[in-house]
Amino acid sequence: MKLYFFLFYFLTYGSLFAEESRIVTIITATQQIKFIAETASTAIQKKHGLMFRKYLQHNHGMLFLYDQPQIARFWMKNTYISFDLIFIDSQDKIIQIYENAKPLSQKLICSQKPIKAVLELFAGSVAKYNIKVN
Repeated sequence: MKLYFFLFYFLTYGSLFAEESRIVTIITATQQIKFIAETASTAIQKKHGLMFRKYLQHNHGMLFLYDQPQIARFWMKNTYISFDLIFIDSQDKIIQIYENAKPLSQKLICSQKPIKAVLELFAGSVAKYNIKVN
């Protein structure tokens, strides 16, 4: 009975928290790095993000998409994994990076300019792949 309820809950509400995954490619001066990112484009998906997750594969993340460029605000409340946040403008350029967001923190992490997307990756990914602004 519990398994049935869980499956019903997952099938009914699971899609509220993330859409399908997509490949996101970051192009640096020396390489192209591919990540598998769950997408969050609705208000509910963006609000939930990667909260409550205790595991995520290292080449995976979440891509938050916005219809119009805007200032984005994040916090790590109820988030158990440390992330790097990559802020992307409407020309698909990285305009800001926030590394090593602390799990469970209520500190606001805000974009300095309007953005159209934010890519959350495991903390250390920015340093590991030498990802830079622009």
